[in-house]
Amino acid sequence: MHVISFKKLREYFSKETNAKVALQDWYKKANKAEWDSFADLKNTFNSADSVGNGRFVFNVKGNHYRVVAIVRFKFKKVLIRWVGNHRDYDKIKNIDKFYRDMDKLITHEAYVKANLRLEELIDIVDDNTPTDDPLAKEFLEITDIIVQYQEIHFPMGLPTLQEMIELRMFEMGLKRKDLAALLDTSASRISDYLNGKREITLNVAKALHQKLNIDSDIILQ
Repeated sequence: MHVISFKKLREYFSKETNAKVALQDWYKKANKAEWDSFADLKNTFNSADSVGNGRFVFNVKGNHYRVVAIVRFKFKKVLIRWVGNHRDYDKIKNIDKFYRDMDKLITHEAYVKANLRLEELIDIVDDNTPTDDPLAKEFLEITDIIVQYQEIHFPMGLPTLQEMIELRMFEMGLKRKDLAALLDTSASRISDYLNGKREITLNVAKALHQKLNIDSDIILQ
């Protein structure tokens, strides 16, 4: 899936640093996914909710934070409309208007035009639109422009392995001794891994990938 725009994620976690690793993790999962339906989406994010009109709410870091996005399954696009905490989510009444206003702050002409045109096309192009429809082709071209611009100017980056381990521990309710048992190692070694005092062994790397669902590129970076 193409996630648009991860700039909104970065803007949020630059201010709310506790959300950084969880939002990076959410982005990576969504960007690598291949969803053809809401059922596929639920297989990746089982706590996600459909709120109508192609919009979905994703709970992040145990519902501490929320991402609201429009998903166009046919075109493999995830269009982020809002990012925030649970409390602020309840205050947002018009997410589309909120982000149209935010887009006015962007100064790059081609990027602005693409974003504004995308706002118009979102309500026109849906999963019932034929792929050879001129508006569908324009939709794909515009989203590609946005993705390419953001990959250069707003790189998402990767969380560190230590950050990902701590996030999974939080999500799974694990203490260090629990994680040690899960990975078949000692609690002292877990402390060394988290403090950067010891290199991850191959067996532990495999266990992190298989049991904690941590991507290999994060483990190997």
